[in-house]
This record gives sequence, C-alpha cells and structure tokens, in this order.
Amino acid sequence: MLRLSGGQVESLWDEVLPVEVKELPRDLAALDVLLADPALLEPIAAHWRSEAVSQGRPTIAMEVYVRLMVIKARTGWGYETLMREVSDSLHLRRFCLIALGERVAHESTVRKLTRRLGGAVVDELTRCVIAKAQRETRFRARAVRIDSTVLEADVRYPSDAALSLDGARTLAREARRLSALVGRDAGRVQDRSRALGRRLRAISRTIGRRTGERKAQVLALTEQAGELLSRSVREARRLARAAHAL
Repeated sequence: MLRLSGGQVESLWDEVLPVEVKELPRDLAALDVLLADPALLEPIAAHWRSEAVSQGRPTIAMEVYVRLMVIKARTGWGYETLMREVSDSLHLRRFCLIALGERVAHESTVRKLTRRLGGAVVDELTRCVIAKAQRETRFRARAVRIDSTVLEADVRYPSDAALSLDGARTLAREARRLSALVGRDAGRVQDRSRALGRRLRAISRTIGRRTGERKAQVLALTEQAGELLSRSVREARRLARAAHAL
C-alpha cells in the first residue's frame, strides 16, 4: 500500500533537546524547504500501480524515502551506511522526517523500493526538484548526473603470446594490402595466426594445471610464439624493402 506522508514527526523527546540540535544545518534547512512541496511526490503516485495503492503491506512514507535518497546522493553512501548514519544522527533524522522514537527502516526495504520505482520515476523526481529550484531559488542547472549500467564481461589481460598473435595477424593483413598494390612478386607475409592461436590456447590449458612444471611449459610456449612473430617481422621487412625499391 502506497503511503506518501508519515504523519507527525515531533514527539515528547524533542522537548528536552537543546535548540542547537533542533535546528538543521544551513544546507539541510535549504533542502528541507525545497522538499516540503507535496507536488514532488506526484511522479511516485502516478507510476504506482493502481491496484497496489490501497492494498497490501504499507510502504515507508515516500516523503521520507525521497529525503533518504537526497542524503544518499549527497554523501555517496551505500544503503547500509545510509540507514546506519541516519539512525545515529539527530539532524539527519529530523531532515528525513523520522521521529526520535521511530525505528529506521532496514536498508533492504529502501533498496527494494528503489528497484520497484525504477529509473524513470527517479529521473522524473530529479526533474521536478530542479524545476522547483529554478522557480523559487533561481538555481541554474549546470551539470547532469548520468547513471550507466555496468555489464559483467571477461577481462582480456595482455600477455606476450596474445600480443604476438595480434602482431602477426596485423602484419599479414597489411602485407596483403601492400601486395595488392605492388604485385605478388615483391613477396608475402605468411599468416601465422592459427599457429599462434594454438600456442595461446595451450598456455591457457597449462596455467590451469596444478603442477610445478607449468611455469616452464608456459615459458616454452611463449618463446615459440615469439619466434613465429619474428618470422612474420622478417618477412614484412623484406616485403617493405622490395616495395620501396619499385
């Protein structure tokens, strides 16, 4: 069930607090005024499923959620750190509209709520806040925050054998282009990428073995890869000299 407001924040405990604790710092006080507009919660209400507005388990107050996300964006904290710091800070509790005697929501609750709302709602909330700041405080937006999705991928670490394969393949490709211009009589560079590929795969299999001989085997295979690349380099130099002489 969607819950936009959390109700009364002040309690009897606030009466015994010093005035300095009750007053928010200047930056949080400015944000508090900016976020007090109920219209900022309209994107959440508009995107919430109609059948879940008045049914199911109540959510945390959306006004609390928005303020939590503001603190998270300002500090760069993770969800667990965010909820721990808000729970321990009187100023952050007051800014997030969480009463002193109220239990702070678990970090998994806020995380799941963020996932449920989705990026489109968060973007719309951001636009609403910026538009309100421009109207009321003459704020000028000069930066854009971009959230990119990171996909898991294999990392290809450069090794001597892999670089030899790339070099031999490049030399063979460029030699074919040069031979097409000056004629095949000037020479050629043999494409040794298949032979180097076999050495590279053999190195990968050798590294996975749990034997004491694998280091020597890898060094031997790497030496073979270097020798194959050296042959391609010598052939490429001969071809370059022949082409230069024409």
